[in-house]
Amino acid sequence: MDGFQVGGVNINNLRYADDTTLIADEQKLQKLMDVVVEKSETKGLDINKKKSFVIVFSKNAIKPGP
Repeated sequence: MDGFQVGGVNINNLRYADDTTLIADEQKLQKLMDVVVEKSETKGLDINKKKSFVIVFSKNAIKPGP
């Protein structure tokens, strides 16, 4: 499942002003990002890659690399 359920509705993105948060597992996140880029370009909008980042949440403990 992508995102999370709120009142029986699946939420896979949160938007506020010019910010967007995409919520999905690793494989589906790329598909969501492709859709956002495609739709943005058709509206003349650009995604600032320097301001974009990924945050990984996991129920399992993940130790950072060296």
